[in-house]
Amino acid sequence: MLKNYFITAIRSLWREKNKATLNILGLTIGIGASLMLFLIINYHKNFDTFHSKKDRIYRVITMSDGNNGRNYTAGVPSVLPEAFRNDVPEAEEVSFTSYRSNVMITIPQKAGESKRFEEERGVTFAQPNFFKIFDRKILIGDSKNGLDQPNEAIISKSWAVEYFGKEDALGEILEYDNTQYKITAVMEDAPANTDLPFELMLSYATKQKDFDQHGWHSIWSDEHCYVLLKTNATQQEAESRMPQFIKKYVGDDNRNNVTYALQPLSTFHYDERFGNYNYNTVSQSMLLTLTAIAVLLIVTASINFINLSTAEAIKRSKEVGIRKSLGSTRTQLIFQFLCESALITLASLIIALILIQASLGL
Repeated sequence: MLKNYFITAIRSLWREKNKATLNILGLTIGIGASLMLFLIINYHKNFDTFHSKKDRIYRVITMSDGNNGRNYTAGVPSVLPEAFRNDVPEAEEVSFTSYRSNVMITIPQKAGESKRFEEERGVTFAQPNFFKIFDRKILIGDSKNGLDQPNEAIISKSWAVEYFGKEDALGEILEYDNTQYKITAVMEDAPANTDLPFELMLSYATKQKDFDQHGWHSIWSDEHCYVLLKTNATQQEAESRMPQFIKKYVGDDNRNNVTYALQPLSTFHYDERFGNYNYNTVSQSMLLTLTAIAVLLIVTASINFINLSTAEAIKRSKEVGIRKSLGSTRTQLIFQFLCESALITLASLIIALILIQASLGL
C-alpha cells in the first residue's frame, strides 16, 4: 500500500514537474543555506574543545591605560611566566610561547644550494611543558625532552614531509634567523579548529636570554603565557594574587595602571580585544546572528513551500472529488498529499547536501 502511495505521488509530481521543480528549488536554497550556516557556526563553536584539560586552561592577559582609553592584549612580558610560576600556587603548569609570522626556514644541503621555505604562519618558540597543558600527539620522538635544550625543534608531520621528504625527520637540521635547530620529535598536524596553529616549535631555551633582557616594561602581542590551574583551584583565587604580584614585579611606578587577569581557553576564539594566533576572532553576537539567519531561512523556505502547496491543493479540488467518488477516504487523500510533500522535501535535502559537499570540497 505504501509503495502505491509513493508511485502515485511520483506520477503526480511528474505531471506537474514545473511546479514541483519550483518547490524543490525553493526548499533546496533554504535548506542548503541554513545547513551551511549551521556548519559554520558549529565549526567556530568547537575551537580547541578537544583538549582534555580545557576547563583548567587559561591565558594571562594584560590591560593598561592608553591615550585612547583602556588597552587590551594577550601579550605579556617574557619574564612574567617564571614569576607567575613562582608566585601563584594555584598554577599547576605555566608555559610561554612566542609566535612568529612571515618567516624564512632554510634546510641546509650537503651538496648544492640550501632549500628555503617562506612560512606565513605556524612557527613559535615554546617551552617543553606546553604538551602538559595542551593535547598535541607526538608521532615520533619524545615531547617531554623535545624542547628542553637550546637549538631543538619539534615539527609537524606535513612540514617534515615538505622539508625533508619523509615523516621521520629525527636528527634533521633546519635553520631560522641564522640559528640551526635539530629535530627531536615529529607531532601531528595542527587541526583546523585551533587557535594554536603551531607546525614548527622551536625551543624557548635557545633565545631565552634575548627574551628576558626586555624586562617587565616590554610587551609583544604575540608572546603569550598559558596557565593550567590545579584541579581544586579557581580562576578567582589565582586572580586575587594579581595586585600583590603587580606591586612586586611592576613596582609602584605603574603609570599605565597595568593589570593582569586570566582568560579561559573557551573564550580565545571569541574575544576580539585579545585576539589569537590565527589573527581571527568571531564574536558570540555574530554567531547568534548567523543562527537567527539560518533559522529564518529555513522557516521562510518552509512557509513558501506551504503556500505553494496550498495553492496547488486548491487547484486540485477536482482531482480530490474524483478520488472520493472512486472510494478514496479522507485519510488516504491526506496521506497521498503528505507523500508528495515528503518526496519534495527529501529531494531538496539530498540536492542541498550534494551542493554543500561539493562546496566544501573546493
